[in-house]
Amino acid sequence: MPYQEIRYIHQDKDGLFWLAANGLGLIRWNRATGEYRVFTPKDGLSHHTIHAIYEDQSGYFWMPSNQGLIRFNTKNYTTRTFYKQDGLPSDEFNYLAHFQDQDGLFYFGTVDGLVSFHPNKLRNTFYEQPRLCLVAASNFDGITRNYTNELQGAIKNKTIVLKPHQKFTTLEVSALIYKELPNVEYGWMLDEMKSGDWVIQKENIIRLDNLSYGEHQIKIKVRIVGNEWSNKTIDLKLIVERPIYLRWWFIMAAILLVIGLVINLFRMRIHYLRTRQKVLEREIAKRTLQIHQDKRTIEEQAAALKSLDELKSNFFTNVTHELKTPLTLLIAPLQEILSTKEINPFVKSKIKYAIQNAEQLLQLTEEILDLSKLEQHKLELLEKDVALFPFLSRIITAYQPYAQLKNIDLQFEYTLPHQLILLIDEGKCQKIINNLFSNALKFCTTGNTVTLRAEVKEQYIQLQVIDDGIGIHQEDIPFIFQRYFQSKQPSRNLKGGTGIGLALSKEYAHLMQGDLTVESEWKKGSLFTFSFPMKLGRANEKLIKLPTNQHTQENNTALGTFKYEQIQTILVVEDSFDMLTYIKSVLAEKYQVFQASNGKIAIQVLEEHSIDLVISDMMMPEMDGLQLLDALRLNRKWSRIPFIMLTARTELADKLQALRLGVDDYLNKPFIVEELLARVHNLLEHASSRKIYMHEKVEEQITVSFNDIWLRQLETVVLTKLSDSKFDVKKMAEEMNISERNLRDKVKTYTGISPAHYLKEARLSSARQLIETKTYHTVAEVAHAVGFENPSYFSRIFKERFGRLPSDILFP
Repeated sequence: MPYQEIRYIHQDKDGLFWLAANGLGLIRWNRATGEYRVFTPKDGLSHHTIHAIYEDQSGYFWMPSNQGLIRFNTKNYTTRTFYKQDGLPSDEFNYLAHFQDQDGLFYFGTVDGLVSFHPNKLRNTFYEQPRLCLVAASNFDGITRNYTNELQGAIKNKTIVLKPHQKFTTLEVSALIYKELPNVEYGWMLDEMKSGDWVIQKENIIRLDNLSYGEHQIKIKVRIVGNEWSNKTIDLKLIVERPIYLRWWFIMAAILLVIGLVINLFRMRIHYLRTRQKVLEREIAKRTLQIHQDKRTIEEQAAALKSLDELKSNFFTNVTHELKTPLTLLIAPLQEILSTKEINPFVKSKIKYAIQNAEQLLQLTEEILDLSKLEQHKLELLEKDVALFPFLSRIITAYQPYAQLKNIDLQFEYTLPHQLILLIDEGKCQKIINNLFSNALKFCTTGNTVTLRAEVKEQYIQLQVIDDGIGIHQEDIPFIFQRYFQSKQPSRNLKGGTGIGLALSKEYAHLMQGDLTVESEWKKGSLFTFSFPMKLGRANEKLIKLPTNQHTQENNTALGTFKYEQIQTILVVEDSFDMLTYIKSVLAEKYQVFQASNGKIAIQVLEEHSIDLVISDMMMPEMDGLQLLDALRLNRKWSRIPFIMLTARTELADKLQALRLGVDDYLNKPFIVEELLARVHNLLEHASSRKIYMHEKVEEQITVSFNDIWLRQLETVVLTKLSDSKFDVKKMAEEMNISERNLRDKVKTYTGISPAHYLKEARLSSARQLIETKTYHTVAEVAHAVGFENPSYFSRIFKERFGRLPSDILFP
């Protein structure tokens, strides 16, 4: 229901409910369907507040309200309202004083008394509909700001005409009645066929404005509030004349005027062009003569410039030849001095710096010589078999320290086979990649990334150097491969080179039947692509077999599915991509390297490939290094694989925990490349003997958890006796209250090494920690602190274990 405050409810003979609402009017409600309709003063009621509903024998509803007594016809929904002038004490009724007796007699109380009547005996009171007439009509003139009287034309012709400058019209009507009535309402509707909505108002003045040009129809009617509308209406036609600019003759005249102007402008333009053509013909003849004269002058100057260029090239060639000899004689003695062991470390660093700059100067002189050879078409390719992956790895590794210094992220994306060997000119390829890398790092800042990507595209090897640095200005891109080009951009002038590197690299690429291209966007980075034909090297016959499947050869003849000879495999587990790439580049030259970002992925790699050695970080997500080590030692298939823990955790307790789980080696970050390679080599050399031993124990179930408390006790005993040089395996067995044989069996079963090896490993690891933390000032002090009486012997086995002398670490 649309309203909550109901004052009276009446159900008619059809079962419909009629509700008298306070402030809303009369509501007809069908309870069965839930449908309802609301009758308001817009539907003929005299007031929106009804106090009661009573039905007479004729089917009429009698409803007292705040404004007269309403008789409502339920068939056609028409109303008749009785007021004080019809004999009622007052127009306002009391909302509680109403009653109908058994004879049908009504009792209604008003604010001024009680009225009682029987509807059948009520005499037919004469009701006169008001007469409606038009009493005034005027148009407002927007030019004169006055009103013009249009009443006579409106009455006579039923038409009112508005000129374009007349803004609106006003109509005044009047209801002619002969007795005083409480309320009169006027209704009017404009263009019945368009809207069909009547406008109801109390005021007898109708104002119409903003009428569109054309004809309009208006109807006006009148009624006494609460009664039916008058049968007669006033019908008027309103004609709004078109403005001048919309009349056909004006539009036609405007079109003709525009056509005339266009024709006139066209003629003037033709005359101007003809005159201009004659002037240009004379100017062209004059300029042509001048061009012929300038051409002869340019040809003479070109010949002179060519001669000068030849002299310049010869001069540079002679100078560079003269420079190579003293530079070579300068580098060789410096390198000889550098190899001297007695040299002071400070002087050693300065000599290295001098050699580096001398080699850079020598490289520049060789580039100038190569340019001279290119001009004389004497530069040749020196192709040989080159393993691509180690070749690229060495280059990117060489730039790693400089990138770390500038806090630039170096990445290496390699999608080709790791054992791929190509027939290329190694020197020229290295010069091209070095030039691209040095330029990328030069124009990158902190937080930028430089990526070397290697892939194959349509029988061509593509090497791409990608950076997100400052990029190349669009005005410079067409000229960067020109010789001696220098950018005019302010940000490049301070960083520019000689303008030789990229030009020479482009020539090298063409010499290799390839190309060097660039894509760059200012302030967003650059992409240099070096592509050259893929020529498989002769050494591939020994290392690589192309598939014999015909379908594979047809679809991928360049790479196919490579099969490698049996080489030693290493799995590197590291969550840092940069560190993972770096370690892989160090090992890839000698070993086949697999990689994983955590222990969980490493397990998957172990299930798919045969791995000879594992190098793992300790702290990693999902599965860390210790969990991975534990999983390997619990698995019969993987328990014999050597395991190196490579981590930044330097505490001795971490090392011994890893040893207790069966780790073979423990290396701290940052590490020395030579030390890592030495440890890997030593472990793989001794792997065969360890495999034999583990094969003998294959039937024994390996459980690291067995006697784990005993292993912790062993660790505690060793740590407390570490400085005692007399502490050996026999005393270790006594401290553990078991025989030497049982000690040897238990230690070797659960750690994979002998008790003597375990003791030596604990002493060396502790010594490494003491040296790195600078706890002692001499090697002898460190040796005695971990139980070695002979410092020379200690230094020798320390180097065998870690690849470096203790003095090199203690006194870098």
